[in-house]
Amino acid sequence: MNKLFDCKDLSFSYTEGTNLALNGIELGIQSGEFVLIAGETGSGKSTLLRALAGLVPSFSGGVVSGSIEF
Repeated sequence: MNKLFDCKDLSFSYTEGTNLALNGIELGIQSGEFVLIAGETGSGKSTLLRALAGLVPSFSGGVVSGSIEF
């Protein structure tokens, strides 16, 4: 199987806050794989999806560290 995404030590914080919205995410998603992202409000689900879509930090501002490979 081919990997679609490979996140390594992905972290993100919004410009206006000092708390990390994502902290040290390690995630690999394979082609054809079904993935569910679940969690409480404010746990970073939407931020992770925006990072995978390439929308942060250019869309929302903030600071990204780590890597996402496509």
